[in-house]
This record gives sequence, C-alpha cells and structure tokens, in this order.
Amino acid sequence: MKLFKWILRLVFGTIFFMILYAVASLPLVDEIDPEARHMTLVTFVWHNLLSVFLILLFYGLWLVVFEKRDRLAIFNKKIYTHIINKDLWLGFGIGLFYFVAIVITMMLLGYYKIDHISFDAVATLRYLTMMLAVAVGEEVIFRGIIHRMISERYNYIVAL
Repeated sequence: MKLFKWILRLVFGTIFFMILYAVASLPLVDEIDPEARHMTLVTFVWHNLLSVFLILLFYGLWLVVFEKRDRLAIFNKKIYTHIINKDLWLGFGIGLFYFVAIVITMMLLGYYKIDHISFDAVATLRYLTMMLAVAVGEEVIFRGIIHRMISERYNYIVAL
C-alpha cells in the first residue's frame, strides 16, 4: 500500500474511533459525580454494554471493509485459548504486583491513606461497566488501529 493511502487510513481510523468513543462516552460524563447521576443503574449498565458492542462491531466492520481482511482479527482464536494462556495470567500477576507495590509505596510516603473499607454493589457495577467501555475504546484506538497498523507496516519496535 502506498504511504499516502496508509497515512490516510491510519489518521481516518484513529479519528473515526476517537469520535465514536467520545460519542459513546458523552452520557457517562455526569455519572462520575454521584450527586449528578441522571441515569438509572439498568440504563447506565446497558448503555456501557451497548457502547462496547458498537465499538467492537464497528472495529470488525473496519477490518473487513477498509482493510479487506477475510476474517475478523479479534475472533481469530478460540476464546478458551486466551483464558488458559500462561502469559495472560503472568501479565495479570505482574500488573497486580505493580498496583500493590505502588499503593504500598504511596502509603509509606504518606500520600495514600485508607480511612475505611465499604462495599457498594451498585457503585461497583456502575464503575466496572464504565471502565469496560473505557478499556475497549482505548484498546481499539491504540492497539487495534495505531499500534497494529504501524507494527504491520514497519515493525513492533517502531510501533512501540
């Protein structure tokens, strides 16, 4: 593919998915402040799940229509191979270790203090579905479009 056409595809894809991600996130802006919540829990959760579905659907269509892939790259392996993959669990463990190490370091330096521990199932469900939508949007933009296209054209190091 010619460089100009590749650059257009990279820029257009990035902008398209950033706009799609921003539009999907608009109703969530007020939800960060508990006093400003205007959606019911069910509406909020369904909105997030619908956003995730639509972003993945448009990404799949992007791969088929614009990149002429004969199958969807996000479904190219069976899901159970990802779940039992040792690297997945190693990455999860390393991420958890980093998170705990940072929290402990902040506590030791006096920048973080736990006042009390409580559990709110409704708030947890709200934030989990919101973070799922955020994670999917970011992954599609940065790993699905930008990083993948650069690494396929040049190499993995350049993409990093």
